[in-house]
This record gives sequence, structure tokens and C-alpha cells, in this order.
Amino acid sequence: PSSSSSTMEETSAAAIINNTQRNSAIVLNEIGTKLFTAGQHNDAMIIYDTACQVLKSIILPSKNEAWTNPLVVLAAQRAAWGQQRLEQAEAEQQTTASGSTASGSASSADEKDQTFQDHPLDVYQEGECDVGPRPFRSPLHIDLDAAQTTRDNLLEAMILFNRALVQHCKSQLEASIVVYENALLLVNLEVKQTGQCMNRTAHLGMLIHNNLGQINYVEGDQASALENFIAALTWAKQINGLGNDNEYKLSVASILSNCCRTQWMTTNTSDDSHRAFDQVLKLRSSVLPWEHKDVAAAHYNMGIIEYTRSNSKQALFHLEHYIKIDMYRISQNQSSLDVIPALVHILLIQNEDSTESSSVELTKCLRFLQDKREDLGAFHAEVATLLNYIGALLFQRRELDHAIHFYQEELRVEQKLVGASKSSTPTRKQPEQSLENATTAESSSEGDAPLSLAVTLNNIGRIQQERGRYREAIHFYKRALTANKHNSVEDIASAASLANGKNKDGESSSSVNLFATIWYNLGLIHDMMDSQKDAIRSFQMSLALRRALLGADHPDVACLWYNIGTLQMESQNLAEASASLKESLRIRRLSVRCPQNDIHIVTALQKLASLHQNCGNIDGAIEAFQEVIQIQQQQPQVNKDEVGSFMKSLSELFHAKGDVESAVQMASESYRVYNSMLEETKQSQDETTIATIVEHVGTALLLLGSLYHEKCEPVLACATYREAGNLIATVCSSVDEATRKQKYASLIPLMELSIMLACSHCAPEA
Repeated sequence: PSSSSSTMEETSAAAIINNTQRNSAIVLNEIGTKLFTAGQHNDAMIIYDTACQVLKSIILPSKNEAWTNPLVVLAAQRAAWGQQRLEQAEAEQQTTASGSTASGSASSADEKDQTFQDHPLDVYQEGECDVGPRPFRSPLHIDLDAAQTTRDNLLEAMILFNRALVQHCKSQLEASIVVYENALLLVNLEVKQTGQCMNRTAHLGMLIHNNLGQINYVEGDQASALENFIAALTWAKQINGLGNDNEYKLSVASILSNCCRTQWMTTNTSDDSHRAFDQVLKLRSSVLPWEHKDVAAAHYNMGIIEYTRSNSKQALFHLEHYIKIDMYRISQNQSSLDVIPALVHILLIQNEDSTESSSVELTKCLRFLQDKREDLGAFHAEVATLLNYIGALLFQRRELDHAIHFYQEELRVEQKLVGASKSSTPTRKQPEQSLENATTAESSSEGDAPLSLAVTLNNIGRIQQERGRYREAIHFYKRALTANKHNSVEDIASAASLANGKNKDGESSSSVNLFATIWYNLGLIHDMMDSQKDAIRSFQMSLALRRALLGADHPDVACLWYNIGTLQMESQNLAEASASLKESLRIRRLSVRCPQNDIHIVTALQKLASLHQNCGNIDGAIEAFQEVIQIQQQQPQVNKDEVGSFMKSLSELFHAKGDVESAVQMASESYRVYNSMLEETKQSQDETTIATIVEHVGTALLLLGSLYHEKCEPVLACATYREAGNLIATVCSSVDEATRKQKYASLIPLMELSIMLACSHCAPEA
């Protein structure tokens, strides 16, 4: 070395000179392997080339000539340089990991080649899912001790394999084929010269043939690919004593899977091919955890081949197991799988033979989705549209577990497209159909991208809501609301009303409708979870949006006022509840679409009246009952029983207030209603119905008589009591003794009481 050489170079040079040339090549191989692993592929290539050059050259330097031998000097310098580059790469990785700016170096990060990516999911499906055969990606380490028993041919072949692997990784396929084949020649020469096949030799032959087969497949030469994969399996069978070794099993499974894939692409689904598929599943299942993605892929592949062999039961078993693994992985925060291809086949199995219209439509869309994913890729606007439409079809069929997968995949596609639109402005189609009561985005401009995400998030939230998974539904609904410009009632109230389909913020009517629907659904969920405060706020947000969109007198607005009123009532905010329910009633009376006898609002008013009464607010209770009676009397078919009961309750409230005149008026009205019912049922043979109505008439007369006494009109009071007693006596005398005891037993005490009170001396008791 020159006088300016570094101390590191001198140390490395001394180490190499003091070792044999074989050891020098081994040291260089290890440095190259470390550089390869660190992603420094160009540097690794230089080191591997030097290792081969050192190993193949015959150098027998004397002790005094060692420093002047150019090859030994080159090896020493390259070893030192490689170690220095490795240290630089490690330092850059640490800097990048800490978020700091990468320091300048001889080769920038942009110049580094990417290492082989993680193994993609090993699934078979022509087009969209065909990821190609799996190569062996790890460079070979050479142990110094083990190398002492390794012949030069095999040692050079191992270094050549590593060199070819670098070129393979860099997609320099033609160049890598040449190097792989040179390595294979050395392997075959080793077997020929030794007359035996050692495990290390067989292992290297297996690796080379497999990777050559992968390149053949990528280049479209499937026949050569199959030959190489079969040759790889032949070499693997010559490895002795590793039958229970997990790494060996996985290697054989990968080669066997590659062989199956190639046969599959040539439409070979014979029994031998089927057994090979099954063997891949068994090998991987015996080594890997049940939820491992390679086990999942093996189940998927088995499902597909069973489907092609028309074995639907077994196909469903494997495909559903694949989806089960995905669900478990998600629950454990592991990377998810692409379940859409599996779901497509499951749904095809379940629907393709059906003539029912929705099944025919679903089958057509599923096949169309397969074609689009194959032609356009998984991340495309047309794919998102189809995913949305299929999700809507499944939602309408109440297949919620399937529907949510399609919406989640649509969300993934939409997010990818939105990310891409930040650097460009492609024209995007919006989903054509959303769930019931939801809205799809109308525009295709870049600015509407978040809205399309909101549509999809709303659909997922809706399904989670239908499944009773309320917390998950809230999560997706709130994510959807991030595209909304207004997050409080005040914001919405201050915004200009819609004109020509847009408000001053540029929001379309469909987007306002979407966010109103989301807030409404959030209100329902919070109510189900007994979170009344959050439910009221959510309904108020929906109300503000609906009013801005539809006007103050729309039936949907009336529904929201009712929901808010009932929640305010349950929260004991009675004054606010009264105002909300009144507004709901006002709107209902304006609209022919609203059912005026809505049982829900009648029940709410009854409950409101009871709460007012319990709180001592008699006026509030009277007002609520008057509203109930007014609603009931406006119906074509008046429920006289309920009207009479409400009038009697209203009479008692007027009496409690001290308004005896109004109490008498309501009691008289109650009596007239019940008496008309009695006239209508006189011809009825149903003794139970007659007894009930007579009891209502009797109690109404007793109430009226007691009020006459309070007005100091004893003559009217006695006449009223007498009328009650005579009515009951007449009815009881019209039936035999057995019927009277069985059906009219409750009337006897009422009759005796009425007759007693009719006597003038009983006026004080009245």
C-alpha cells in the first residue's frame, strides 16, 4: 500500500496476506453478503467479483514478495473498502431511522437499489393475483471452518450464486441467468469429480434451479420454468437427514408451490397437481403458525383448485378459512390479506347457479370486478365503483359480513387514489350507489375526493351499526365527518341556506344530506348506548343540516324535533321537551305525509303529561293531554276508548288545578264518548267487551257525580249516581247467574257503590 493508506486498509491487508487465498475469498464473500443485506448492491457486486477473481487465480507469493503482488493488494484494499462502505451504510440507516437528514456519502440513498421486497402473498389467480413464483432471496454465508472441507468448485459456485442474486435483485435477468448457469456448471462438475452429491451441493443446485425457473416464468417461458422447478425438487430430494428440518420443509414447499403455479397457468388441474397443492398446505401448516400468511395463501390456492374441479364444499371450506385467518390477523394488529378474490369466489359458488334476479346481478358484477382488477389493477376508480355497487347489493340482501369487506376494500382504494391526486389531478368516478339513506358524491373534481371517502366511511359505519357494533360505527362515522365544514349547530345556522344546489361554502345538497344522515345515525347510536347528551347534540346537528337543506316545515325535520323532544323529556328537561314536541306537531299538521295519529308522538305526549304531573306542573300536563286528544279526534277512525280515558285524566287534572267547571265539562265528554261506545256494542255477544265498556261508563258517571257535589248540586249528583246504578243493574239482570259471576263480577261492587251514593243521606260520603 502507499504511504497514505489508512490504518484499516493495512490491518485488512495484513489479515488477508496472512491467510490463504481461499480464506481471502471467504472473507470477501461475507463482506459482500453484509453489503447485500444492507441494500448496497453495487458495492456487494464489486466485492463478489473480487472474491471470484482471488479464488480462481493461482498466486503463490514468497514472504518477501507478498506486498508487491497486485492481486493480493487488490483483495486487501477491497476488503477494507467494503468494510468502510458497510459502516457508512449502517450509519446512514441509523440517521434515517432517527429522522435526521442523511449525510453525504460516496453513493447517495437514491443510488441504492432496493432489496427484494418481502415475500408477496403466494396466491394463484391469473391476472390480478398472480404474483409469480417465489425465488430464494437470501445470499449464502460461508463459514471458515466448514469451508476447509469444501472444494474450490463448490466454493466458487456459492460466491457466483450470491453474485447472480444481486443481479437478479436488480432485475438484470439476462446477466443473472449467465451467472446462475456458470454456478450450476460448477455444481455439476463437483458431482462428477467427486462421484457423490453432498448435502451442500444438492442445496445449492436446488437454489439455482428454483431461481432460474422464477426468471423463466417472469419472461413468459413457462415450459422452461417448469423444467427448472422439477429439477429443483430433484436436487432437494438428494438432501439427506433434513426430513424434519423446518427450513428444509419450507424450501421444499416454496419450490413445490412454484411448480404448482406453473402447472396452474398451463391449466393443469390433474390429480397429481391437486396432490401437490395439498402437500404445500400440509408442509406449511406443519411448520408455520395457523394464522401465517403463507398458510392462508395455501388455503386460498386449495380453494381455487377445488372450485375449478367443481368441488364447492371443499372450496368453501378453504376460502372461508382464508378469510378467518385475515380476521384473526386484523384482531392481532398484523398485516391484513386481500380477501376480495376469496370473497368473489365464495359468492360465485353461492349465487352463480341461481336464477333469482339479485343473484344474477351480483354474479355479473363479481365477474366484472375480476376483469377490471386484472385489466386496470386493484387501485383504480372503476374498481372502487364496482366495489361500492357490490357492497350495496350485499347490504340490500342483508349479507352484512360480506358487504363490509367490499366497502373496506373500496375505502383502501379511495385512500390510495386520494393520495395520488395530491400530485396530479386525474378524473375520478364516484361510487354509483351507496346504502339506503346515504348519499354518494356527485362531482369528480379533486376537491370532492374527501367527500367520496366520507361516503364510503358512512357505508362502513352503517353496516357496523346494523351489526350492533356501535363503537366501531361511531369511529367510522366520525372519520366521515372530517370532510364536513361545519362541526357545530352555530356554524350551520350561520351558513347561508342552499341555493341552486350549493351553499356559500360550495357544499352540494347531496353532501349536506350525507352529513345530516351521519349525524342522525350517530344520534340513534348514542341513544342506544344511553348517552342522552351526545344523542341530543347529534340530532340537533342533523336538524340544523336538514332545515338548511329542506326547510323548516319538512316531515324529516318534524321527525328530528320528535327525537330531540323525547330525549329532552328523558333528561327531565321538560320545558325544552314541550317546545320540541310542539314544533314536531306543528310541522305534522302542515304535511299530508305525516301520520297525525303517530303512536310514538301520542305515547311521548302521554309520558310528558305524566312527568309534568309528577313535577307538580299541572298546566304542562293539561296542555300535553289536550294535544293528545286533539290528535286522536282528527283521525278517520277515532279510538273512542283512548279518547274517553284521556278526557277522564284531563278532568282529574282540571280538578287538581281547582277548575271544577272545566273538570265537569271533560268528565261529561268522557261519559258521552263511553256511552256512544256502549250503544254501538249493545248487539255484541261478547260479554267481556260489554262489561269493560259498562265499567268505563260507570266510573265516568261516578267522577261526574262527585264533581256535581263539589259544585253544591246534590240533586244532579244523586241523579248521576242513580243513572250509573240503574245502567249496571240492567246489564247484570240481562244475563244468567253464572255469566254474571264470571263476566260481570267487577260490576257488582260498582253498582252497589252507585246505589249507595244515590241516597241523599250519603252526600257527605260522596
